[in-house]
Amino acid sequence: MSIQSIKAFLLIALALIVSQSKVLSQLIVTPGVPAANLAGSAFGNGITVAGIPEINCNSAQYGSFTNGLTTVLGFNSGLVMSTGSAAAAAGPSGQNASTSYGISYTDPELTAISPGATRDACIITINIVPQCNTLALRFVFGSEEYPEFVGGNFNDVFGFFVSGPTPGGGSYTNLNVAQLPNGTPVSINNVNATSNPNFYVNNSNNGYIKYDGLTTVLLPVIDVIPCEVYTFKLAIADAGDFIYDSAIFIDFISCSNSVAATNPVITPATCNDSSGSIEL
Repeated sequence: MSIQSIKAFLLIALALIVSQSKVLSQLIVTPGVPAANLAGSAFGNGITVAGIPEINCNSAQYGSFTNGLTTVLGFNSGLVMSTGSAAAAAGPSGQNASTSYGISYTDPELTAISPGATRDACIITINIVPQCNTLALRFVFGSEEYPEFVGGNFNDVFGFFVSGPTPGGGSYTNLNVAQLPNGTPVSINNVNATSNPNFYVNNSNNGYIKYDGLTTVLLPVIDVIPCEVYTFKLAIADAGDFIYDSAIFIDFISCSNSVAATNPVITPATCNDSSGSIEL
Protein backbone atom coordinates (compact mmCIF):
# COMPACT_ATOMS: atom_id res chain seq x y z
CA MET A 1 0.00 0.00 0.00
CA SER A 2 1.38 3.42 -0.95
CA ILE A 3 1.97 6.23 1.54
CA GLN A 4 -0.85 8.19 -0.11
CA SER A 5 -3.23 5.26 0.37
CA ILE A 6 -2.22 4.88 4.02
CA LYS A 7 -2.81 8.60 4.65
CA ALA A 8 -6.21 8.43 2.97
CA PHE A 9 -7.16 5.38 5.07
CA LEU A 10 -6.09 7.12 8.31
CA LEU A 11 -8.04 10.26 7.43
CA ILE A 12 -11.20 8.24 6.78
CA ALA A 13 -10.75 6.29 10.03
CA LEU A 14 -10.26 9.52 11.97
CA ALA A 15 -13.38 11.04 10.44
CA LEU A 16 -15.41 7.98 11.42
CA ILE A 17 -14.10 8.10 14.99
CA VAL A 18 -14.94 11.81 15.34
CA SER A 19 -18.38 11.26 13.82
CA GLN A 20 -19.10 8.37 16.18
CA SER A 21 -17.86 10.44 19.14
CA LYS A 22 -20.34 13.18 18.29
CA VAL A 23 -23.21 10.71 18.12
CA LEU A 24 -22.29 9.19 21.46
CA SER A 25 -21.92 12.61 23.09
CA GLN A 26 -25.23 14.11 22.05
CA LEU A 27 -28.66 14.01 23.62
CA ILE A 28 -30.98 11.52 21.90
CA VAL A 29 -34.64 12.60 21.71
CA THR A 30 -37.60 10.48 20.62
CA PRO A 31 -40.55 12.85 20.05
CA GLY A 32 -44.24 11.97 20.11
CA VAL A 33 -44.13 9.04 22.55
CA PRO A 34 -47.65 7.47 22.76
CA ALA A 35 -49.62 8.66 25.78
CA ALA A 36 -49.94 5.12 27.12
CA ASN A 37 -46.13 4.81 27.21
CA LEU A 38 -45.32 8.34 28.28
CA ALA A 39 -45.40 7.68 32.02
CA GLY A 40 -42.58 5.18 31.64
CA SER A 41 -40.31 8.07 30.64
CA ALA A 42 -41.03 10.04 33.82
CA PHE A 43 -41.81 7.71 36.71
CA GLY A 44 -39.58 5.34 38.63
CA ASN A 45 -40.08 2.80 41.41
CA GLY A 46 -42.94 3.11 43.84
CA ILE A 47 -45.40 4.90 41.56
CA THR A 48 -48.40 3.46 39.72
CA VAL A 49 -49.93 5.49 36.90
CA ALA A 50 -53.74 5.56 36.98
CA GLY A 51 -55.28 5.76 33.51
CA ILE A 52 -53.86 7.33 30.35
CA PRO A 53 -52.03 10.70 30.58
CA GLU A 54 -53.88 13.66 29.07
CA ILE A 55 -51.75 15.58 26.58
CA ASN A 56 -52.60 19.06 25.37
CA CYS A 57 -50.01 20.11 22.79
CA ASN A 58 -48.56 19.16 19.44
CA SER A 59 -47.02 15.66 19.47
CA ALA A 60 -43.73 17.17 18.29
CA GLN A 61 -43.49 19.18 21.53
CA TYR A 62 -42.82 16.27 23.89
CA GLY A 63 -41.02 12.96 24.01
CA SER A 64 -38.46 10.86 25.81
CA PHE A 65 -34.71 11.41 25.89
CA THR A 66 -31.59 9.38 26.66
CA ASN A 67 -27.81 9.94 26.70
CA GLY A 68 -28.15 12.94 28.99
CA LEU A 69 -25.08 12.08 31.06
CA THR A 70 -22.84 12.80 28.06
CA THR A 71 -24.03 16.44 28.22
CA VAL A 72 -24.22 19.09 30.95
CA LEU A 73 -27.78 18.03 31.77
CA GLY A 74 -27.00 16.14 34.96
CA PHE A 75 -29.07 12.97 34.48
CA ASN A 76 -29.37 10.39 31.77
CA SER A 77 -32.97 9.93 30.65
CA GLY A 78 -36.56 11.01 31.14
CA LEU A 79 -39.31 13.19 29.70
CA VAL A 80 -38.75 16.36 27.66
CA MET A 81 -41.43 19.00 26.98
CA SER A 82 -40.88 22.06 24.81
CA THR A 83 -42.63 25.19 23.58
CA GLY A 84 -41.24 24.24 20.18
CA SER A 85 -39.80 21.07 18.69
CA ALA A 86 -38.65 18.57 21.33
CA ALA A 87 -36.24 17.07 18.80
CA ALA A 88 -34.38 20.40 18.69
CA ALA A 89 -33.27 19.81 22.29
CA ALA A 90 -30.52 17.53 20.99
CA GLY A 91 -28.59 20.60 19.88
CA PRO A 92 -25.99 21.63 19.23
CA SER A 93 -26.31 25.11 20.67
CA GLY A 94 -25.58 27.96 18.30
CA GLN A 95 -28.49 28.66 15.99
CA ASN A 96 -31.60 29.46 18.00
CA ALA A 97 -34.27 26.78 18.41
CA SER A 98 -37.44 28.55 17.39
CA THR A 99 -40.52 26.59 16.31
CA SER A 100 -43.97 28.17 16.48
CA TYR A 101 -47.25 26.25 16.40
CA GLY A 102 -49.30 29.47 16.56
CA ILE A 103 -51.58 28.26 19.35
CA SER A 104 -52.48 30.41 22.35
CA TYR A 105 -53.88 28.85 25.51
CA THR A 106 -54.35 30.36 28.95
CA ASP A 107 -53.57 28.05 31.85
CA PRO A 108 -54.47 29.94 35.05
CA GLU A 109 -51.69 28.38 37.10
CA LEU A 110 -49.02 29.30 34.53
CA THR A 111 -50.26 32.85 33.98
CA ALA A 112 -50.34 33.38 37.74
CA ILE A 113 -46.53 33.00 37.60
CA SER A 114 -45.94 34.77 34.27
CA PRO A 115 -49.00 36.64 32.91
CA GLY A 116 -47.86 36.47 29.28
CA ALA A 117 -47.18 32.72 29.26
CA THR A 118 -49.94 31.71 26.85
CA ARG A 119 -48.03 30.90 23.63
CA ASP A 120 -47.21 27.39 22.36
CA ALA A 121 -48.13 25.85 25.70
CA CYS A 122 -47.55 22.14 26.30
CA ILE A 123 -49.52 20.61 29.18
CA ILE A 124 -49.46 16.98 30.32
CA THR A 125 -51.73 15.77 33.13
CA ILE A 126 -51.08 12.43 34.82
CA ASN A 127 -52.85 10.69 37.73
CA ILE A 128 -50.56 8.64 39.95
CA VAL A 129 -50.75 6.48 43.08
CA PRO A 130 -47.59 6.46 45.27
CA GLN A 131 -46.53 3.51 47.42
CA CYS A 132 -44.57 5.79 49.77
CA ASN A 133 -44.98 9.04 51.67
CA THR A 134 -42.34 11.22 49.95
CA LEU A 135 -41.80 11.70 46.23
CA ALA A 136 -38.56 13.07 44.80
CA LEU A 137 -38.45 15.07 41.56
CA ARG A 138 -35.42 16.04 39.48
CA PHE A 139 -35.66 18.45 36.56
CA VAL A 140 -33.77 21.02 34.46
CA PHE A 141 -35.31 24.02 32.70
CA GLY A 142 -33.62 25.44 29.59
CA SER A 143 -34.33 28.22 27.12
CA GLU A 144 -33.16 30.09 24.05
CA GLU A 145 -34.43 33.30 25.68
CA TYR A 146 -31.17 33.25 27.67
CA PRO A 147 -29.27 35.50 27.98
CA GLU A 148 -30.48 38.26 25.67
CA PHE A 149 -34.10 38.55 26.82
CA VAL A 150 -33.76 38.19 30.59
CA GLY A 151 -35.74 40.85 32.44
CA GLY A 152 -38.15 41.56 29.59
CA ASN A 153 -41.63 40.39 28.64
CA PHE A 154 -40.41 37.02 27.34
CA ASN A 155 -40.60 35.32 30.73
CA ASP A 156 -41.11 31.69 29.61
CA VAL A 157 -42.12 29.51 32.52
CA PHE A 158 -42.53 25.92 33.70
CA GLY A 159 -44.91 24.69 36.39
CA PHE A 160 -45.32 21.31 38.09
CA PHE A 161 -48.71 21.47 39.77
CA VAL A 162 -49.81 18.86 42.32
CA SER A 163 -53.37 18.18 43.51
CA GLY A 164 -54.38 15.59 46.09
CA PRO A 165 -54.62 14.94 49.85
CA THR A 166 -51.93 16.31 52.17
CA PRO A 167 -50.55 14.11 54.97
CA GLY A 168 -51.55 16.64 57.64
CA GLY A 169 -55.14 16.95 56.46
CA GLY A 170 -56.65 19.03 53.67
CA SER A 171 -55.54 18.96 50.06
CA TYR A 172 -53.00 20.31 47.63
CA THR A 173 -54.74 22.32 44.93
CA ASN A 174 -52.40 22.94 42.00
CA LEU A 175 -49.43 23.40 44.31
CA ASN A 176 -46.43 24.38 42.16
CA VAL A 177 -43.39 22.35 43.21
CA ALA A 178 -41.25 23.61 40.29
CA GLN A 179 -39.44 26.01 42.58
CA LEU A 180 -35.98 26.82 43.83
CA PRO A 181 -35.19 25.87 47.43
CA ASN A 182 -36.08 29.45 48.43
CA GLY A 183 -39.59 29.08 46.99
CA THR A 184 -39.01 31.05 43.78
CA PRO A 185 -40.90 29.68 40.74
CA VAL A 186 -38.76 28.60 37.78
CA SER A 187 -38.85 31.06 34.88
CA ILE A 188 -36.51 33.11 32.67
CA ASN A 189 -36.62 36.22 34.83
CA ASN A 190 -36.31 34.29 38.10
CA VAL A 191 -33.27 32.12 37.26
CA ASN A 192 -30.44 33.65 35.25
CA ALA A 193 -26.93 35.07 35.54
CA THR A 194 -28.04 37.84 37.92
CA SER A 195 -31.15 36.43 39.64
CA ASN A 196 -30.44 33.25 41.62
CA PRO A 197 -27.20 32.71 39.65
CA ASN A 198 -26.22 29.67 41.73
CA PHE A 199 -28.94 27.76 39.89
CA TYR A 200 -28.01 28.97 36.38
CA VAL A 201 -25.74 27.32 33.79
CA ASN A 202 -24.42 29.25 30.77
CA ASN A 203 -24.74 26.79 27.89
CA SER A 204 -24.02 29.16 24.97
CA ASN A 205 -21.07 27.20 23.56
CA ASN A 206 -22.10 23.63 24.33
CA GLY A 207 -22.15 21.30 21.33
CA TYR A 208 -24.24 18.48 22.73
CA ILE A 209 -27.48 20.00 24.00
CA LYS A 210 -29.61 22.92 22.85
CA TYR A 211 -30.61 26.13 24.71
CA ASP A 212 -28.23 28.93 25.61
CA GLY A 213 -29.08 28.76 29.30
CA LEU A 214 -30.14 26.00 31.69
CA THR A 215 -30.89 25.64 35.36
CA THR A 216 -28.87 23.32 37.51
CA VAL A 217 -30.63 20.08 38.48
CA LEU A 218 -33.45 21.07 40.84
CA LEU A 219 -34.61 18.59 43.49
CA PRO A 220 -37.97 19.39 45.09
CA VAL A 221 -39.79 16.78 47.21
CA ILE A 222 -43.51 16.23 47.79
CA ASP A 223 -45.07 14.75 50.93
CA VAL A 224 -47.90 12.39 50.00
CA ILE A 225 -50.15 9.72 51.51
CA PRO A 226 -49.44 6.17 50.31
CA CYS A 227 -52.10 4.60 48.07
CA GLU A 228 -53.99 7.87 47.49
CA VAL A 229 -54.53 9.35 44.01
CA TYR A 230 -52.63 12.50 43.02
CA THR A 231 -52.91 14.61 39.87
CA PHE A 232 -49.71 15.99 38.37
CA LYS A 233 -50.01 18.77 35.80
CA LEU A 234 -46.78 19.57 33.94
CA ALA A 235 -47.03 22.81 31.96
CA ILE A 236 -44.62 24.97 29.96
CA ALA A 237 -45.30 27.99 27.72
CA ASP A 238 -43.67 30.84 25.83
CA ALA A 239 -44.38 34.33 27.13
CA GLY A 240 -44.68 37.44 24.99
CA ASP A 241 -44.20 35.77 21.61
CA PHE A 242 -44.11 32.40 19.84
CA ILE A 243 -40.38 32.35 19.07
CA TYR A 244 -37.27 31.20 20.95
CA ASP A 245 -38.17 27.89 22.52
CA SER A 246 -37.92 26.78 26.14
CA ALA A 247 -37.91 23.20 27.40
CA ILE A 248 -38.11 21.13 30.55
CA PHE A 249 -36.18 17.90 31.13
CA ILE A 250 -37.68 15.67 33.83
CA ASP A 251 -35.77 12.79 35.36
CA PHE A 252 -37.63 9.84 36.87
CA ILE A 253 -40.05 10.96 39.60
CA SER A 254 -39.82 8.27 42.25
CA CYS A 255 -40.32 7.34 45.89
CA SER A 256 -37.53 8.63 48.09
CA ASN A 257 -38.50 6.34 50.97
CA SER A 258 -40.54 3.21 51.66
CA VAL A 259 -43.61 2.55 53.75
CA ALA A 260 -42.38 -0.94 54.65
CA ALA A 261 -41.19 -1.42 58.23
CA THR A 262 -38.06 -3.44 58.91
CA ASN A 263 -38.27 -3.43 62.74
CA PRO A 264 -41.86 -3.97 63.92
CA VAL A 265 -42.65 -3.12 67.57
CA ILE A 266 -44.44 -6.05 69.23
CA THR A 267 -46.44 -5.88 72.50
CA PRO A 268 -47.17 -9.43 73.76
CA ALA A 269 -50.60 -10.50 74.99
CA THR A 270 -51.08 -10.43 78.80
CA CYS A 271 -53.54 -11.81 81.31
CA ASN A 272 -55.34 -8.47 81.85
CA ASP A 273 -57.56 -8.76 78.78
CA SER A 274 -54.90 -7.38 76.38
CA SER A 275 -54.63 -9.31 73.14
CA GLY A 276 -51.28 -7.73 72.21
CA SER A 277 -50.35 -5.58 69.23
CA ILE A 278 -47.81 -5.02 66.48
CA GLU A 279 -46.82 -1.61 65.08
CA LEU A 280 -45.44 -1.28 61.56
